[in-house]
Amino acid sequence: MGVVLDDRHKIIGKSNLESKEDISKKVSLVAKQTIFAMNKDKVIPTPENYKTYFESQMERRSSEDKSEIENLIVNEEITEVQHVATLEKDVQDAYLHIKNMAELIASSYNKLSRLYKLTKETSINPTSASLVKFQEHLESTLPILKKDLSRINGNYSQTANIIKDFSQKAIYDKKYGTHNKKYLLKVVESAINTNAQFDYPNTLIAVRIKPDIIDALHSSKDKELVRINLSKILYKRSRRSDVVAHYEDGIFMILLKHTDKKLAQITMKRIQDAVEDASFLVNGKEIDVKLDFGYAPIKKDDIKESVIMEALDSLG
Repeated sequence: MGVVLDDRHKIIGKSNLESKEDISKKVSLVAKQTIFAMNKDKVIPTPENYKTYFESQMERRSSEDKSEIENLIVNEEITEVQHVATLEKDVQDAYLHIKNMAELIASSYNKLSRLYKLTKETSINPTSASLVKFQEHLESTLPILKKDLSRINGNYSQTANIIKDFSQKAIYDKKYGTHNKKYLLKVVESAINTNAQFDYPNTLIAVRIKPDIIDALHSSKDKELVRINLSKILYKRSRRSDVVAHYEDGIFMILLKHTDKKLAQITMKRIQDAVEDASFLVNGKEIDVKLDFGYAPIKKDDIKESVIMEALDSLG
């Protein structure tokens, strides 16, 4: 049985030291094979490139070896962590402004409650003294309420701006559990720049459920359910270095790094096989799902829009 990682990334190893050494040797072998493959392909061994080639070598290992090695690795996606940290700060700032608004509203409510109580007392006993007391309290309370209202408006505006900024920074499509279109365009542009510098093969593939299958489903809910199931398969079957994104209208795209046309075709075949092996149930009835694929090699002179359009135009 392989090494297991708990939620806090504490390694619960095998009790047998020999087993640990065996796993270490396996990891070392994969690492050597990774460097050899990168040198053979004349790929610069940057951390991102190394990760992609390491995963490629892992695919050649047995299921047992792969499981043991993957359980030993604690993945540290620095870019993702930094992005999450930025969004977390935005959430914390928004929470602080909302908390301030709640406190101001509570304070204003208490002031109005006291004013209401005084108004009620004055109406019961409308003497000159009570009227004077009411007027004095009103004159002292109104400026404070006006100031509180101004501060509430300020906190509301700041919160609205943070939420708007938060939305613009989001890189995930919450409906499908994939990256979103904005992030897809960003990584495609990055892949073009990488190709221009190093001439690495990168490929963008487009995937959708065949329109006639979608059209045969009468409710929007059923259509979305089938697409969500597809997105889960795409995500499960992708490498960690791949970028799976929902483009729009149920069309998904996958950026395959260090992948030429031949390898992309293998990936598309593997996805179709996975879909055929899966069960797509709609109202208790299983439906046969077929896919359309599009393909676009990323070239150094491309622009991101042309790559996207090429992948879309080749869908079928």
